[in-house]
Amino acid sequence: MKRAFGKTPAVAAALILTMIPVLAGCRDDGDPAARPEAALTEAADPGIEAADLAAGETVAEDEPAEAERRAFISAGSYRTAVIAADGSLWATGVLGNAWDTPSIDRFVRIGDEYDWALVSHGLIALRTDGSIWELRRGSLEQIPATVGHVWIHADGGFAVREDGSLWQWGHATGNAFSDLVRVGTRTDWVRVHHGAWGAFAIDEAGALWAWGSNHFGQLGVGTQGWDGRYSDQEEIPSMIFSVAEPTRVEGGADRWVSVSTILMYRHHVSTVAVGADGSLWRWGSNFWGAHNISPARVGTEYGWATVSSGSAFWGSPRTVMTKTDGSLWELGAHDIPVRVGSGNDWVAAVAGGGEHGTHAIALKADGTFWAWGNNAVGQFRNVTSESSDAPVRIMEGGDFSAERARIEAKIAEEYANRKRWAAVSAGNLRTAAITTDGSLWAWGRLDDNGRTSIHTRPVRVGEEYDWAFVSNGLIALRADGSMWGLDAPSVPVQSATGHVWIHADGTPSNGLAVRADGALWQWGHGTGGTFPDPVRVGARSDWAGVHQGANGAFAIDEDGGLWAWGSNQFGQLGIGAQGWDGSYGGGESPPWMIFNAAEPTRVEGGADGWVSVSTRTSDRFYVSTVAVGADGSLWRWGSDGQPGVGNLSPVRVGTGYGWATVASGSASRGSPRTILTKTDGSLWEMDGQYLPVRVGSDYDWIAAAASGGERETHAVALKADGSLWAWGNNVMGQFGDGTRVSSDVPVQIISGGDE
Repeated sequence: MKRAFGKTPAVAAALILTMIPVLAGCRDDGDPAARPEAALTEAADPGIEAADLAAGETVAEDEPAEAERRAFISAGSYRTAVIAADGSLWATGVLGNAWDTPSIDRFVRIGDEYDWALVSHGLIALRTDGSIWELRRGSLEQIPATVGHVWIHADGGFAVREDGSLWQWGHATGNAFSDLVRVGTRTDWVRVHHGAWGAFAIDEAGALWAWGSNHFGQLGVGTQGWDGRYSDQEEIPSMIFSVAEPTRVEGGADRWVSVSTILMYRHHVSTVAVGADGSLWRWGSNFWGAHNISPARVGTEYGWATVSSGSAFWGSPRTVMTKTDGSLWELGAHDIPVRVGSGNDWVAAVAGGGEHGTHAIALKADGTFWAWGNNAVGQFRNVTSESSDAPVRIMEGGDFSAERARIEAKIAEEYANRKRWAAVSAGNLRTAAITTDGSLWAWGRLDDNGRTSIHTRPVRVGEEYDWAFVSNGLIALRADGSMWGLDAPSVPVQSATGHVWIHADGTPSNGLAVRADGALWQWGHGTGGTFPDPVRVGARSDWAGVHQGANGAFAIDEDGGLWAWGSNQFGQLGIGAQGWDGSYGGGESPPWMIFNAAEPTRVEGGADGWVSVSTRTSDRFYVSTVAVGADGSLWRWGSDGQPGVGNLSPVRVGTGYGWATVASGSASRGSPRTILTKTDGSLWEMDGQYLPVRVGSDYDWIAAAASGGERETHAVALKADGSLWAWGNNVMGQFGDGTRVSSDVPVQIISGGDE
């Protein structure tokens, strides 16, 4: 079979779009030669973080000329998630996997995007750009470790990358979802299924492989991990992983297209699978005494297309199937398939998990969604919110045009009656800005009480309308002079109550601030101060502004004098003496926290007075400073690319005047950005040779900021009309334009955010 996913993210994204449902054209009479290579079914969570394989997908033999979007369904433990035909994502029930996640008894929109491609057991979702997201307490968060890769399939605790490699997190790996580990070295995996304490994967040839716990023979590899020492009344050691590496499931069908595991009454685990020839198989332990450690045939019929099972700790789970003739079935007692209704227009079905009763969701060819079973917590919200023994229609058949029109109208209204932006700052993969009404907004990679969240549109910070200044997206001042840390934007933390602050820069872990009496205060590295309790720097009271640099600091006094202190390993302080003795090579990390200038020291030379200063770090070892003189001249000092080699005092950049502001970012493993504005309203950026290059041709730019990051960084700039623009790296949504698409040229951020 030709690899369906190949060479570029664009190709992978187009193919993901074609995989969403089992199409009517994929049905046949059971002849394996007439069937597509894979028609896999999405599935359900066995109730404890394990899930069944993804619903209604097809693998393209060749790259499609044009992707066709279809609806998609998924069910998990007390939850349902669906992707509408327009690519929007919706969910109901318990919207997360944390024990304290509240339930919602109606379908709600998850995010504003229209490019969702796959969702697994209502928790793990895949977008058409190949990014993976996790549903936590009703909102989706991208997992940082998956950024920079294109994923083609994900289920439970496993994912397949576009190169065909298989990755895992969670049980037996010792890693969280933010720290993936590779499973073996093969690069021919197509699909993966997270079962009850074990896993299954299908390779390009259609072979089925299994690994993990095998207490009840549920892996089908011919050996049983459980030795029978546990009775039905005793807890089994659920986390014994009896098969460490993927092992082929021998016997049964030659090739496989769909697999799902069942957890029943805690102590009965079995697996149901569909062969490429349309045959149905089962192995493991079931409630009726059957126990097979290798695949055993269920009936003699052919024509089966998909299978999906749920899990019930204290009851009987559901196993739902579809056939190639479009009929819908459930696996009844003693493994006897029972027809559900009489229609022949079903294209996909999935089963959910739960402690007692479970539910199922099915999709018809006309795009309508149907559900039945347990509806105790609104896991398939219908008109009455009652449970049902027969399928009842839910949602609006995949037609969400009314909701989409509402959102688009809201965005249009924001543009028409927009709140103008008044101030902007950029931090590490984040942006924060203040509107003219005094409200504060943030977007990109944000922290919410220790949990990383990704926001591609501006979100409101607090409820106040008196924000006056924001720095690095993490420190903000209000009009009353109070200073706040924004590590967790939903809960700003006030610093040093009882003081009135006029300027600040840095982060809650390392920064500076000027009090209304002109006194300078500091916290963080080597200072002995903390954000809630900063310490004073010297006794002077004539400071006007500060800049927290790369392990060093700068302050401008009321006369325009520039002062520096802290680390001077690369001459970045510009005080004519270098602190680093050159004993560290390019492959070694210097001692970052050596503070060579303990007190503010005057930067001599260069301009007579200074109005703007910023430091930049690239590739960890190169630190330099760029500054604008009061006469509009531009200067630079520090490392020029070689450790310890550069300018120890200010050196003029060009001969022109008219420079107004400068802002630099830092990139620990790449090249940072340095953004400048001129008094004529033009916008500039320094190139690799530290020469200014014009950005666009407009003359209405009034402010700009540059971010930090591990590799590529982003920049934001403010125009005189109050519009805000961004360019560079947008991997975490730091543009705020509703996408994660990077851009080499400025793109406008929606004004005023989304309330």
